[in-house]
This record gives sequence, C-alpha cells and structure tokens, in this order.
Amino acid sequence: MKKERKFFKKAAGFMIAAVMALSVIGIVPQNVNAAEASFGAGKGTVVITDDQCSYVTGDKTYIQVKPKQDGYLKLTFRNASAIPGFYSIGMATLYDASRTKALSAPVDFDTNSTRPAFSSECYGLQKNKTYYIEVQSMGGVAITAKMTKVKNITKKTQKKAAKINRGAKGVTAVVVGGKASTHWYKFTLSKPAKLQVNITPFTTGPLTVTVKGPGSGNSTSPQQVRCRGYVGDNVVNYNWGYKTALLGQKGKVAKGTYYVQVRTSDRTTTGYYKLNWK
Repeated sequence: MKKERKFFKKAAGFMIAAVMALSVIGIVPQNVNAAEASFGAGKGTVVITDDQCSYVTGDKTYIQVKPKQDGYLKLTFRNASAIPGFYSIGMATLYDASRTKALSAPVDFDTNSTRPAFSSECYGLQKNKTYYIEVQSMGGVAITAKMTKVKNITKKTQKKAAKINRGAKGVTAVVVGGKASTHWYKFTLSKPAKLQVNITPFTTGPLTVTVKGPGSGNSTSPQQVRCRGYVGDNVVNYNWGYKTALLGQKGKVAKGTYYVQVRTSDRTTTGYYKLNWK
C-alpha cells in the first residue's frame, strides 16, 4: 500500500535516534502477537507504550469499538513516549469486524503537530456494529475516542432530496466507510438573492460535490473536495476541517430550487461533513 510505504519511509528517518533512545531506557525489540484494546461503545483512552509500539514489536495494535448509536467517532492522538525529545508518529486505519476489510483510507498522525488534521481523525460508524482500529506507531501514543450521535437526514436520490434550512448551522451528515455513498439536499430561494454554499469535510478521503440551480451560471460541475494528500513524502492538509465554498456568486442568483449532491469518491472515505447555505 502506497501510504504504508510512505509512513515507514518517514519512520525510517527516526530509527537511528530512536534505537539509541530505546536502548537507553531498556526496551528491546521483540516479536509478539498483535495487541488488542477496546473503546467499548466509543469513549475512553487507550495508551500504547514505547515497548508496545509497532516499531518495537513488529506488529500492530487493534482497538475494538461497538457503538450503541449511529454517528461519528473522533480520535485524538497524543504523545506518550518516555523518550526525551521524541514525539510519536504512526498510522491508523478503520477495519470491519473480521479485520480483513479496510473501511477507511489510512491516516498518518504526528503527535508533535498542533493542527487537528494531523493529530486527529473521524470515522462514520453504525450502531451495534463491531469495528477495529488498526494502529501502527513508532513510540508511545495515547489515543482518545469520543462518539457523537448523528441522525442522517440524507436521501439517495434527487427526487427525494432532503431539505436544509438557510443559516450557518446547516446539516451534519455521517459518511459510512466500506461502501459508496450519495447524499442529496435541496433548498429554495423565493426571490433572486446572493448565495453561498459551503461544505466542511472531516473525512478520510475526498468528496465529490455538485450544485444544481436554475438560471445560467448557477450550477457547478462535479468538484472534488480533497481532505489530505502527499507532496513528496510529506502529508499536507487541503480541506480537512476547513470551510470550503462550493458556489459563491458575486451578484444575485436566480430564484428557484437548488440541489446539492455529495458523494464519496471511493469506498474508503468515511467520517462526517457539515453543509450549509446562506
């Protein structure tokens, strides 16, 4: 996997210093079975110590979660390494109950970063289903989970598009990984007015969004809203957690009903997004 290769290539840059530090505090690489932990229904903190991290054991940690409600799980990664001056890095991926099917694209985390896009991740989960989060880390890391309940109002077809009200609140929708998703929304302008449509993604992969409106120039071609990506071996944030304008005319647009289609670009896109118009 391309991302996995990039992570370990990045990790290799820290290996010599880490080996020296690990030897100082008495950690000796060993072969053990994959460790398991649990977030229960979606709350709590799991700590992977220096001697339990993937670099030392050569294996992965799996954290089970079985939510009691539909919504999204937010993970926050914090440094838990005992090595002076060292900040743990790693990669996390959401899997199904069998741990054989990836439901998300992998995310690289960096506990030295103060930016949420590099120290947190969100997954869209369904109630009463069992999931596993696979974590590969270099150095100790503390992972905190918080489940937020969301009831999707989304509809799968334009004909049955869900109505969203005007204003900053808009709508919050969950994207479940492992399958293609298409969400339709609509709103109506009773008279010509200025219009701005925005989306804020918190997803593991890109979303493709289209706005359809009456009158010339009031529709958009399908546009991909990217969240994260690579420039060389470095992870960059494009739109994760940022409000992104989809349609924002300088003048007034025609009155009538407007439709917004949001769909996943691949089956490993999961998380949630906020959509609003004003």
